[in-house]
Amino acid sequence: HGSPAELSHLDGASLLSFLRNFVIDAPMDIYVCGDVDTEQVADLCVSLLPAAHDDRRACAEIPQLLPLAGPQQILESADVSQGRLVLGFRTPIRLGATVAEYAALMLMNLLFGGDAYSRLYNHIREQLGLCYHIASYLEPMAGLLLVEAGVEPEHRSAVVEQVLQELRELGTHGPSRAEVERAQALARQRLDGAEDDRESLVHFHHARRLAGTNGSRLQLHAALAAVPAEAVQSIAATTVLDTEYFLGPQESA
Repeated sequence: HGSPAELSHLDGASLLSFLRNFVIDAPMDIYVCGDVDTEQVADLCVSLLPAAHDDRRACAEIPQLLPLAGPQQILESADVSQGRLVLGFRTPIRLGATVAEYAALMLMNLLFGGDAYSRLYNHIREQLGLCYHIASYLEPMAGLLLVEAGVEPEHRSAVVEQVLQELRELGTHGPSRAEVERAQALARQRLDGAEDDRESLVHFHHARRLAGTNGSRLQLHAALAAVPAEAVQSIAATTVLDTEYFLGPQESA
């Protein structure tokens, strides 16, 4: 969002003022990792952060999504050697959903395009050779699934159609048992790996705090093992294209 022209009015003084006000006024969550005295840390935070517990703004509520007006297409060009295609899909699940619903969304993303063994990578990249790379990932706070691919301009339409076809197939026939089991194993492995990553632990808990849910990693771990193929199929069947964006080389504009 934005443009370089909007930066012209900024200077060091205004940025410093923004930073000071932000530290004092913005909602804040403090995470402490390690074998430490939590009361000592709390006292230290109060002494170093003015208005740490009384005068800060409340967290804003997550807004409702605007109604879908139909798929939109955005085509742009720039001095790039390779086209970049992004497809934005709306899913029926957001991070504030139940643990079981979110677990099903995670598996749907993994077997659709979130892994090297996924349908998108195997069919569109490996079998058809229509793109340099392709992958899907989630923006769960907004309930979005994004498919990103490196594509030559002449292959853009074919890649879009193949992605939509794979989604239709998944929503109509559902995943195989092998696909679900592989996605379950990978999702649980990644979740286990977060135990040794402080940043991942903080991100997991803070995102759920912002979403107004308190599902734990252990609950999600258990839910992943219990997701039926029908739940994955249902999410795929109700996932719809919102936006097609393509950034291509200037000569392709």
